[in-house]
Amino acid sequence: NKAFWNRDIGDQQIDGVVGIDPIALGFILEATGPINIEATGDTMTADNAVQLLLSDVYSRWNAYESPEIVDAFFAGVAAQVFDKIATADFNMMGMVSSLGRGIDQGSILFHSFDDETQDFIADERVSGILPTDNEETSTVGVYFRDESASKIDYYMRSNIDVTQTCTDGSTSFDVATTLHLDIDQGVADALPDYVKSGTPGWGSSRFRTAVYVYGPPGTTLDEVTVEGREVEIKSQDIDDLGRPVAFVWTYLAPTELATVNATFSGDGEFGPAALWSTPMVNATTGTVAACGE
Repeated sequence: NKAFWNRDIGDQQIDGVVGIDPIALGFILEATGPINIEATGDTMTADNAVQLLLSDVYSRWNAYESPEIVDAFFAGVAAQVFDKIATADFNMMGMVSSLGRGIDQGSILFHSFDDETQDFIADERVSGILPTDNEETSTVGVYFRDESASKIDYYMRSNIDVTQTCTDGSTSFDVATTLHLDIDQGVADALPDYVKSGTPGWGSSRFRTAVYVYGPPGTTLDEVTVEGREVEIKSQDIDDLGRPVAFVWTYLAPTELATVNATFSGDGEFGPAALWSTPMVNATTGTVAACGE
């Protein structure tokens, strides 16, 4: 919010906030071409941006002991990227395509503090606000949050399958979400401390990820089931944005998988199933099957 920004950069007029993750940055670099990072001499490209920003940086510097070095590196990267974009010295159609890809997968988000502008984008993917009705699509939301104070998502893989079933006057949505910590114990033990779990005593032995599954508006949460490793169901009675929400904690050791199934149902008219989810470092796999597919 504006108070946060004013605290850090002074009492200035903040028109809006744009969030761009390293995945979207890789798309943008496809349009701008490589960027030379002056502070370190690295050449950041579409192919190495994610690795450089989400893995290499923690191998080079101990972010616990020298956070100012890591912060300065990220600040320098951000400044040079925006300077490059400001020159407009790139293929404009390529940039439009790159931005579109980032927006479509939720890697680029925008919030405006101007009410008229925010109202204009509120129903667009770039706002990050789940649809409030099922007219065009019945959108399911699945969101992940690392809660072990780690950077382990670089090694996490995910799969989400959504199946919509329609009968006379009733529709159900089965959402199967699997997380896989795709790293063995030996490699996990060798990770930098900043990447390991920050929870006291866990280190490289286990990691906790919160999973939030949002059903479409007008549905109720029928059931949450679990297969695989330890999973703690935190809540089944959350209502957010007029949607039922299943909130689950998964605990994974290296190599382990956990699958959470949430089923929602409702009466009335529902558009074809769709899915919004947290953009992961390793792209989430899976299928979305609407009624009859």
